[in-house]
Amino acid sequence: MKKKEAKKKKKPAPTHSIVRSLSVGNGTTYQLRMVDCGKHTKCRKGCAGGKPSHGPYWYSVAWNPETGRAKTSYLGKKEPSISEIADRMTGALLK
Repeated sequence: MKKKEAKKKKKPAPTHSIVRSLSVGNGTTYQLRMVDCGKHTKCRKGCAGGKPSHGPYWYSVAWNPETGRAKTSYLGKKEPSISEIADRMTGALLK
């Protein structure tokens, strides 16, 4: 007897809203985002109402022209300093 495969409901992708954006000119942008957690029915902070309500959090968004996609990296709550941005740019150039 075959087991019936349970149909998994696809959760909607978490959304975000950009609060602040800083472009550094090498295809990388630093964004301060408010995000939702994806718990659209159980969130206590307001995501259930349809608006991103967690954060704000800093992300680095780097465009890759070879793949035609953007790579997003979480940086944390603290704004990246100029030296951190320079270190990331130097690391990207060395790869």
